[in-house]
Amino acid sequence: MIRLPATRRRRIMLTPLIDVVFLLVMFFMLSSTFVPLRRLDVGIASGSTASGAAQAEDKRTLFLTVGAAPGADGVAASLDGAAVPPGGLEAALRARAGSDDVQVLLQMRSGTDVQDLVTALEAVRAARIGAVRVLTR
Repeated sequence: MIRLPATRRRRIMLTPLIDVVFLLVMFFMLSSTFVPLRRLDVGIASGSTASGAAQAEDKRTLFLTVGAAPGADGVAASLDGAAVPPGGLEAALRARAGSDDVQVLLQMRSGTDVQDLVTALEAVRAARIGAVRVLTR
């Protein structure tokens, strides 16, 4: 009877495989293109400049105030002085803007969160209004 030499069983090392997979993941993450961010140009309006007044004459202006008024229950915004219910800002902006060339002057009440400002800016963008100015004090 012929005996074959005993073969040693080789262990597969996973460390080099994990290193290669990690390098491939890093390569594809760094070389991929990300979704380009959509921009909304926001200007800072000041009442004393002549250019701001000239731009206001060219476009119809909507005044948007963001933040709860003192004593108001759940009213987070008002458009041209009329209270807008939460979640209805985009529809109110579309209704007021129509197809005209409109700009929005945005003012925040004191104590308003930044998230309220971002939500208002998103509603303005969704209503397809291109000109937004934030009023400062």
